Amino acid sequence: MRTSALLILVVSSVLLIISFLNYSNYRKNFYEQNSSRYRVLAKDLRQTIEAGLNIGLSASANTRLRSAMQEAMQQMNGIRFVAILDENTGLLYEGKIDPGLERSWRTHLQHNDNLWQQSHPEYLEMGMSFSNNFNLRIGAVMIGYERAPIEQAMAEMRRKLLLDTLQTLALAALLITVGVYLLTRKLQRDLHTVAGHLDAIVDSQQAPQLPPGVFEREAAEEIDQFANLSHRMLHNMRQAEEKPAK
Repeated sequence: MRTSALLILVVSSVLLIISFLNYSNYRKNFYEQNSSRYRVLAKDLRQTIEAGLNIGLSASANTRLRSAMQEAMQQMNGIRFVAILDENTGLLYEGKIDPGLERSWRTHLQHNDNLWQQSHPEYLEMGMSFSNNFNLRIGAVMIGYERAPIEQAMAEMRRKLLLDTLQTLALAALLITVGVYLLTRKLQRDLHTVAGHLDAIVDSQQAPQLPPGVFEREAAEEIDQFANLSHRMLHNMRQAEEKPAK
């Protein structure tokens, strides 16, 4: 039982480590996949803005930009807001924007950040700057998307991994227990036979011999030799004790 318990503990530790690494890898890839979707959308909006700037249209005067923002809100699930910050014309947005975000976005522009991501309690935010015809950074595209669908997907994956791990562990524990029993039952019988064999040395008139089939031949011969030696020593000790009495 101790051998089975030790093996089960080792297998459990390995399974838990593998499950944790798989979950961490999935979490990282899933977040990156979602971020990539909105990054593509931000690039499309930035391209629309810069195309308008090339012909002298500011972000606020670019009608194609406004329709593109509305289409994004309608077509992509989970978007909380789409915002365009232009230092010359101000802020355009679709959706719901929390107070203080515009100040945060201007801070990123002041630090010349090309791309940034921020985490909020209820949503995630991604920002991407754009430049004018003179390659001067004058604004940014911001997209906020809900955390709830992402967290739900993470929770579902955690639940699935946990169930798979527990099922695998239960099967592994059963196989280990049965396997260890099958592998060690003959050894246990042999050890029990050897224990009785050695106990018989005390009362036996002759050195006992192991029956055939107990352990391998070399091991059985060594045990018999030990039994013979022990029997002789015990016999000599008894004779030495009896002599003074005579």
